[in-house]
Amino acid sequence: MDKRQFAEAVIAAIHRTGETATITYNAATSELGQDGKSVASLDNVYAAYCRAGKDALSEVITRVAQQWCLIQRKLPDDFADASHDILPVVHELDYFTTFGTPLAHHALTRHHGVGAAFDWPEAITGLDTEQLKRWGISYAELFDCGLRNLRRTSSPTQFMRREPGVYTSTRQDGYDSSLILLPDLFEALHLNGDPVAMIATRDALLITGADDEKGLKTMADTAYELASENRFRSCIPMRYVNGAWESYHPPHDHPAAITLRFLFLHTFGRACTRLKSMLDKQYEEDHSNLQVSFYEVAPTLQAYCSWTADNRRVLQKNRSKQSLEQEPRSFFHHRPCTP
Repeated sequence: MDKRQFAEAVIAAIHRTGETATITYNAATSELGQDGKSVASLDNVYAAYCRAGKDALSEVITRVAQQWCLIQRKLPDDFADASHDILPVVHELDYFTTFGTPLAHHALTRHHGVGAAFDWPEAITGLDTEQLKRWGISYAELFDCGLRNLRRTSSPTQFMRREPGVYTSTRQDGYDSSLILLPDLFEALHLNGDPVAMIATRDALLITGADDEKGLKTMADTAYELASENRFRSCIPMRYVNGAWESYHPPHDHPAAITLRFLFLHTFGRACTRLKSMLDKQYEEDHSNLQVSFYEVAPTLQAYCSWTADNRRVLQKNRSKQSLEQEPRSFFHHRPCTP
């Protein structure tokens, strides 16, 4: 079953729940929409179906239909009623602006961002600026509220030693990656050097020390294993320095350098794929003459992003392109192409 057939099966299942509105499928972005707005991405659930096989089709589609109904559920009218269920979420930075309505967020590093979500028992709803206006609050108030809720339910005991010097989170509630916002928790882990973290999946925050060569290699190898999982987020490591997180690239001769470089390209490749989908959609709307491609070059592990030279203005609007141009030249190169 290809992705379009999968989407049609999901839409049919949603209608069986009693939904009467028209639901559309955007093949370019792999999103379901309603009333002209994107509502849900099918990338993760379709990947889960592909791994599980056709025997799990009914279960996967039923779960998606249930989540659709939850997403459509109305949020509380008053922020006071919603505040106890607000939690922060950490993703790749472009996640907050690429899918559907841009979500309220701020940058954590050059590649990672932080937003906030309303935590239903069975799902989460990302919060955009329009919802903040309806509640009459600022983004700073929303984030502070979510951070307080996260701290109230977090402790150093939510980390398990995976290997000597390497720890992984154990919350398993969809907010493991958010623990990176509470770096004081890592003090109890007695790491060798500044904390280095990877949010490999939403349920797997990996932590080791910057001066622990073996630990960094183990963390990189673990992230490599997790990179194919359903809830993959980012395999770009972060280092906590002087009270702030920053993207981390070890020296080229470091034992973990090659694996981390591959994971970097894997993560950024996903971002470029999302960028291309967004631009394809824009092309349909304004007929701009744009070509974008992304590919890796083996065995040098260099990657190239190409776009038509006369469309820099269009690309300038997207964070992925801006971030890509800031990367070390040994990682990424721009190749102008002609239509």
